[in-house]
Amino acid sequence: MYTFKPETDLAAFDAFVEEHHGQYQQCSLWPQVKTAWGSHLYSGFRETGERVLTCLVLERDLPLAGSTRIFRPIPTSTRSRPSSRCGMRTENSSPANSS
Repeated sequence: MYTFKPETDLAAFDAFVEEHHGQYQQCSLWPQVKTAWGSHLYSGFRETGERVLTCLVLERDLPLAGSTRIFRPIPTSTRSRPSSRCGMRTENSSPANSS
């Protein structure tokens, strides 16, 4: 059984992303690039307290749909595949537009 909690420890969040070879879009700094979006950070824990996943959720109002919001979860788990490190770019990666 997992427990999901809003994340308050950004260093532990980013360390988990880096340890599991997450992409820079999954770290706590990505919302600084996606400035038109609101962000929420969550972590999942086993009953033993072991962190087993992190998730960055981006939220944005859709102007044409009134106050309807869309969500774009960007999860990192212990099953993630290797890619670029948090806060680092590879020659094949580039930040997405901020809108």
